[in-house]
This record gives sequence, structure tokens and C-alpha cells, in this order.
Amino acid sequence: MKLPGSSVKHPVTTFMVFLALFILGIISLTRLGLELFPDISFPSVVVFTAYPGVGPEEVESGITKPIEEAVSTLNGVE
Repeated sequence: MKLPGSSVKHPVTTFMVFLALFILGIISLTRLGLELFPDISFPSVVVFTAYPGVGPEEVESGITKPIEEAVSTLNGVE
């Protein structure tokens, strides 16, 4: 008997097998140790520059670029 044919003939059994696999996966995920599922956080800095009444090109060249150049000299910042 082929697998697709038996799964069509026995849909309840197929559903129960998939439900059992799903439940086992959820149980396994909750019991996964912290060392295997570490908390990863990347350091980041966000700088918001606003200058009302000025175009975006002027804000970028006059404010944002100098700030980016100053911050890029810090160690560990890309």
C-alpha cells in the first residue's frame, strides 16, 4: 500500500500522527536548554536627526554625515 493512498483512506490516523509530532515538537522546544538556545542581542545605536524647514540633502550632508563620522571612530561600531 502506498503512503499517499493510505493517508487519503485514513485521514483521521494521518491527522493524529501529525498532531502527535507537533505536540512532541512543542514539548521538546520548551525543554530545550538555555545553552542550546542562547539570548543573542546585537549592540546598536540609533541617531535621529531633524532640522525643520531644511531639505533632506542638507540634513544629511550638514548633520547626519558629521555624526556618522564621529560615531564610526568608536571601537566595535560598524
